[in-house]
Amino acid sequence: MKYTLRCSVSIAMLLILIFSAHSVAQDTPKKILVLPFNINAKEDLSFLQNGIHDMLVTRLSHEDKVITMGKDAIGSALGKIPKPIKEPAAIDLGLSLGADYVVLGSMTVFGESISTDVKFIDALQKNVLVTFSQFGKSQGDVLAHIDMFAGQVNEKVFGRKTYTYSYGTGRQQPAPEKTQKDDRRKHPESIFMKDGSISDAAIWKSRRFKLGMRGISVGDVDGDKQNEAVFIDKNSVYVYRYTEGTVAKVKEFNGTDRESFLSVDVADINKNGKAEIFVTSVQDTNQNLDSFVLEWKGGKLAKILDGQRLFYRVIKVPKQGPVLLGQGLTGIKVYRNDIQEMSWQGSRYAPIGEKRYKDPINVMGIAFASFAADGAEMAISFTQDERLRMFNNTDGKQVWKSDEKYGGNSLFLEFKDESDSRIGDTFVKKSVFLPQRVQIADINNDGKYEVLVPNNKDVARRLLRSIRSYESGHIEGFEWSELGLTPKWKTRKLPGYISDWIVADFDNDGQDEIVCAIVKSTAPVIGDQRSNIMMLEFTPDTKN
Repeated sequence: MKYTLRCSVSIAMLLILIFSAHSVAQDTPKKILVLPFNINAKEDLSFLQNGIHDMLVTRLSHEDKVITMGKDAIGSALGKIPKPIKEPAAIDLGLSLGADYVVLGSMTVFGESISTDVKFIDALQKNVLVTFSQFGKSQGDVLAHIDMFAGQVNEKVFGRKTYTYSYGTGRQQPAPEKTQKDDRRKHPESIFMKDGSISDAAIWKSRRFKLGMRGISVGDVDGDKQNEAVFIDKNSVYVYRYTEGTVAKVKEFNGTDRESFLSVDVADINKNGKAEIFVTSVQDTNQNLDSFVLEWKGGKLAKILDGQRLFYRVIKVPKQGPVLLGQGLTGIKVYRNDIQEMSWQGSRYAPIGEKRYKDPINVMGIAFASFAADGAEMAISFTQDERLRMFNNTDGKQVWKSDEKYGGNSLFLEFKDESDSRIGDTFVKKSVFLPQRVQIADINNDGKYEVLVPNNKDVARRLLRSIRSYESGHIEGFEWSELGLTPKWKTRKLPGYISDWIVADFDNDGQDEIVCAIVKSTAPVIGDQRSNIMMLEFTPDTKN
């Protein structure tokens, strides 16, 4: 068994042919520096200032054609500029950071009313391309103002029309085909602001990492009661903490070049107050699973267990909490009929129970929850061909299976299979793609659990045997009915491949978010991999 991404000349040529229909000549991307708004108000409105900034970053970014530069790009340079920032200083800062354009704005509060003033400046020509000034009756109107401004910039400067949102400002939107007063479901990109208005721009994106993220998880690694984000690339583990709109590195653990990390999970299974980091890994030299567990010790990440021939997955079971699952590997059978629940016993994680299923699964793509009125626990998992299915956890029988395919992973295990075809004396190796993560969440806090899964779009429509190249993805939510799992909502399309994701309190605000690892390039033979962390907030509608 061997995990690999094939980088041969023939594969490169094949990928070039695949992308030929999708590829066009790309100009150097335009860079926009978004400066923090100057807030003129008696009260502290820093939460609104951050929301304006994040909204502009989301609205003005456009794939690789338009790149926004935010707080992390400015760094300490902002502190050296007199406040409020004037236009000449903003232009000079933009040019020093390599920006083509600069966004400079202010918000002024008059009692209950508000005024928003923004300029979109061509830094090279030193002239204002878009001037925006709007008066509103409440603080919540500033969100509509920013949306309108971004729409004007996108249309006038970049020649693209974008969808605009309504925030109670009198602008009309197409009415939904059907509305129900008792529908308590909230879309996961909606969040209530402090004044009660709704922002549909509750998406945060990290700076760009020059690596290919393979997995991401969230937990309190160092025991300080604050969560950290843990992500992996091919052979390194990174711990980062979200603070004031940006992420900063806490610690890094480096493996060897002979290791390939497949997944990461974070949970305090041994109950010592610090979450362990479970890394599923394959060792290239001996072609076997070689997983390990890290824990925070003396300010460093240290291995507390090594050489484990198991797939690890931590799942959050409703009303029970985090549960560690393990699954072995037999021959080329990546998908098997059994999984084991594990706990810390002295000096190792040992099985405390086993679940068996009628059809084979892989533990990396499974979740448990109770949906029916009788409280029977179900297992939701991916098939090897990436369809969703549900099992009864009592007898292991399948009760439902989707017609559509979901998930989509670029990671696979590769085997020499002598029963497979060959070219001359060389065996054509068998590739088995790993499943994506399945999550259970009660989005609207009504006691009914939803099944959340990613859906990545493969350029070749999954027709190629051992190559996947994804251009975009989104998260979908399903509800259970007597007919099975029914799609209820999905996030907007995210620009890149969702390599992994988790539902957790990423920003330590007491609310769970959807946290995604987004990879812009999944084929190293085409170009270097680049990744971002994206956070999508969701909050139940407290008015219902």
